[in-house]
Amino acid sequence: FYPQTVGKKRSTTMKTKTSIHATNDEANLKRDQSTPSSSSDMQSFKLLLLILMVVQNSSFALVGRYTRSSVAAEDLYIVSHVILSQECVKFVVSCVLEHRLSKSSSQGQNLWTSLQQHVFQNPLDALKISIPAFLYLVQTSLLFVALSKIPAPLYQVAFQGKLLTTAIVSVLMLQRKYTLKQWTCLVTLGFGVAIVVLGEQHIGSSSTDSMETPSDVDHNSKGGGMGMELSPSSAEVIRDGQQMAQNMLIGLLSVTGACFCSAFAGVYTEKLLKKPLIPGESSKPPASLWMRNIQMAFLSICIATIQILSSEANQRKLDASEKKSPPKSFFHGFTAWVYGLVLIQAVGGLL
Repeated sequence: FYPQTVGKKRSTTMKTKTSIHATNDEANLKRDQSTPSSSSDMQSFKLLLLILMVVQNSSFALVGRYTRSSVAAEDLYIVSHVILSQECVKFVVSCVLEHRLSKSSSQGQNLWTSLQQHVFQNPLDALKISIPAFLYLVQTSLLFVALSKIPAPLYQVAFQGKLLTTAIVSVLMLQRKYTLKQWTCLVTLGFGVAIVVLGEQHIGSSSTDSMETPSDVDHNSKGGGMGMELSPSSAEVIRDGQQMAQNMLIGLLSVTGACFCSAFAGVYTEKLLKKPLIPGESSKPPASLWMRNIQMAFLSICIATIQILSSEANQRKLDASEKKSPPKSFFHGFTAWVYGLVLIQAVGGLL
């Protein structure tokens, strides 16, 4: 009886081990088969995201330049009104996406419980996002200034310098390592932007120098014919050339400032999203990307509203002293192109 029992046990053990190995082999095979598919899906998603970002950046440059240069000054919209509108759209869309994400989670939460957990119960953590919110507001304001001063192609090329500034800031703040190939590409990009900017400045200076021609100069008979006066038309052309050079300088400085604001805000936000969990707070899930967007949009709305109210108060005092017309109302100068610009910027902020 004993040898038969031992033999049965050994046989059962062998069958169990065989079934376990078979199950593990099937799991490994399924994992190996699913890994290329998931990797391919991730690559497709990254490619789609890249295409959307390229379309968004190009559309903002073209539509923004058109809306700033195609209408008269009295019909022009106020930039702070556009910024506040786009932040409101971003806030609403982020709330909807966070609500859907919370409902699909294993805890079965909703938007309100998520807000209580990440905002009301932890206000200091929510206030950390005020730094990138302020930087993004400054960046957007500088970009509108740049679009008012320089052409859209030059703006688009110059703003690619944010890739280089972002890499430098990420090395300083995140201790990120880049390969020699990546640094070579970034430096080459920087040289390309510098060449385009210097070439544009050279063309502008050449056109300004060529504006003063001998035919536009009137020789004054006074002083033995040695005095020279520019004709009114030539003087106006030279003033236009000087104004063009000044606009070029202001536009390029605005783009440079926007590049650094974008770099600091993006890297700081990434640092907040990827911060390590504290042992005592391991049970609390970290704030999602959409929750961070809600916090950033809300703080941006507060900052933009304060800026608009203070600007209008100062403008009313100035107009009252000089007896001018009252300041422009909200949505003044908002055309279909401007509403499209608001949507473009809101989508770009979510991307």
